[in-house]
Amino acid sequence: MGSYKINYHLNGGTIDGETATNDMVTKEYPIMKGKEKMLTDYAISSPKKRFYSFSGWKLHSGESAAGQKVVDQTILDVYASYEIRTYFITYDVLYAEDCEMSDSYQNKNQPSFTLSNLPLTLNKPTDGTLEFYGWYFNNDTSKETLQITEDMEGVGYDDITLSGYFSDKRMCAIRFDANGHPDYFENLASFNTISNDPKTVALPESLYDNDPTKEYYLIGWEDSNGNIFPDTYEVFESKTLVLKAKRGNKTIVEYNYSYVVNNENNTAGIFKNASYFEYYIPGSTFLLASNNFESHAFKDNSFDATSLITAWQYGGVNYDFNTSIQEVGEKMIFNGILNKTQKVTILATNNRAFGSYSIYINSQKYDIGTYTKNKLITANVGDRVKVISDFRIKDSWRILSEDGNINYSGHKSNVNEEFIINTISGIKIEYAI
Repeated sequence: MGSYKINYHLNGGTIDGETATNDMVTKEYPIMKGKEKMLTDYAISSPKKRFYSFSGWKLHSGESAAGQKVVDQTILDVYASYEIRTYFITYDVLYAEDCEMSDSYQNKNQPSFTLSNLPLTLNKPTDGTLEFYGWYFNNDTSKETLQITEDMEGVGYDDITLSGYFSDKRMCAIRFDANGHPDYFENLASFNTISNDPKTVALPESLYDNDPTKEYYLIGWEDSNGNIFPDTYEVFESKTLVLKAKRGNKTIVEYNYSYVVNNENNTAGIFKNASYFEYYIPGSTFLLASNNFESHAFKDNSFDATSLITAWQYGGVNYDFNTSIQEVGEKMIFNGILNKTQKVTILATNNRAFGSYSIYINSQKYDIGTYTKNKLITANVGDRVKVISDFRIKDSWRILSEDGNINYSGHKSNVNEEFIINTISGIKIEYAI
């Protein structure tokens, strides 16, 4: 037993159940060796191509492939041939209850089309005093079909049906546009209503108006004339309406505060500053952050945060945690008030036999004389510290935390330095190191 092959070139078409490679399907068929066979038909389904009808298989020369002879080991190439197809349109017109087609009914739309006719603009038929509400393709009433286009899904394969509707009642179709933020809404399904009387429609609400992590809130829904509807829309005329979400910027509430972290080696506290933001609808009230705000601080699993504030300050006024505040302006900045009860020890050293220096804690002065070893001075987190030398010879100074982690000023050839205490560990000030 022998065989022969046929390469089916699809010319842009497809065959159900067949996988094409490079626009070609290859099939192998059995034949008795030494025998000849005339091909009167081809054992494969006819290909399909949008906007065309299959007219048969041809050779590369353009001649019909019918009647070709094959023997064992023959490889035959055939090419799909197509003709422009005409598609017919069924206009399925429906009438509301108590409404019937009158002698004045007219539909001036084309009964058929080909690819060369597209796009095909549809007209609205007329029927006396009744109102027509649009054509809908595949019974999809969520979107009115104004044109038949080449890229319309479902067009170009078979004849099509368009459904239309006549009524003496008001019919309003509302479509919703999320304006770039579909995640802000749970459901934006289109709304359709038919009524003789005005009807109030509840408009979709935003999911995140009260979410302090979201920057925008929903002002309302805006029509093409710039009218904004906050929460309801009254249907009083027949129309297809598109409402677009009108969003507004929430007020930015910024929290700035201080905290101390301890690393996994239990090295004593390193002072850090942090900030985070929340967002609230203008004019609304909200609660100030509680003293559990450390979760907003920058840290990883190797750090443990401890707050160093006791209240929030805004506009020169101090507020307790969880105080109810009304939003004001575009941005509100709350600064944490440092806990002044956090005590810090300062160990002052002077290794010289002559020459002294002074330490100022805010306005309080402490003199450090010659050969002073670890003189103890008590200060608070947030205090201003200034070191002043009264000796003119240049020597080396060092100001660092007790554990050696924080180096406020580095190595200095002279000292006239001011800094703010930003650690809860002790501080060493050394002269003539």
